[in-house]
Amino acid sequence: MDRITLSGQLTPTHSFELAAQLDELTSALRPSVTVDLSDVDDLHPAIVSVLVRSRRQARRQGGDVLLILPAAPMAHRTLDHVGLGMADLARVPA
Repeated sequence: MDRITLSGQLTPTHSFELAAQLDELTSALRPSVTVDLSDVDDLHPAIVSVLVRSRRQARRQGGDVLLILPAAPMAHRTLDHVGLGMADLARVPA
């Protein structure tokens, strides 16, 4: 399983790099990617958009993008603000 680890404050600028990494990984047949957000303090909605789009692409290929959820309250609020509740995100062990 491929793994991407993110940390700190994620801005729209970070979304371009993340999208490129995830596009490459999720274009394979049955991709299995874990995105570790546990050390993310805050994330811009553009990051969430990349994660959602990548999950859709991975699922079309028979795989998935799993998330290790952030611990920071600010990041939780961003996910809630964009309409992505915790029940919608896969919780995988660190």
